[in-house]
Amino acid sequence: VIVVIGSLAVGLLVAFLLYEVSDGKAAYLIAAIWPYALPTAVAGTVLLFLAHPSVGIYTHYLEAWFGIELDSFTVGWQGFAVVTVAAIWKQVGYNVIFMLAALNNMPESLNEACRLDGIETWRRLVRVYLPLMSPTLVFLVVINTIYAFFG
Repeated sequence: VIVVIGSLAVGLLVAFLLYEVSDGKAAYLIAAIWPYALPTAVAGTVLLFLAHPSVGIYTHYLEAWFGIELDSFTVGWQGFAVVTVAAIWKQVGYNVIFMLAALNNMPESLNEACRLDGIETWRRLVRVYLPLMSPTLVFLVVINTIYAFFG
């Protein structure tokens, strides 16, 4: 449940930000879908490099800045959190591809009408785009559920 909801929420946020940006869109898109293109073994190695209890980059800064000691090898809930974050990170790129395609299929007249009516950016996402993206979101819920069980 955490992986499905987390990857959909982060994917929707990233896809909407990519949809709204005008400069450097290709570079941002590559950065967003890069984790999905990685093989799972490589993603696991990158995760180990980042979250290793003694030599990890994230663990070093968490301890230095916040005094939080992360030991995901021996503390169960921390290991669960690290694996959950890794699964979300790995699946976000897939969600971004489909959500960005759904956003790019919105008619330009709809965007113009929203701008003329003065609808704020986030309200436009929630009230206008999200209901129109519902078939894509249902598909992604099913695919993400399968990924969370077997991925």
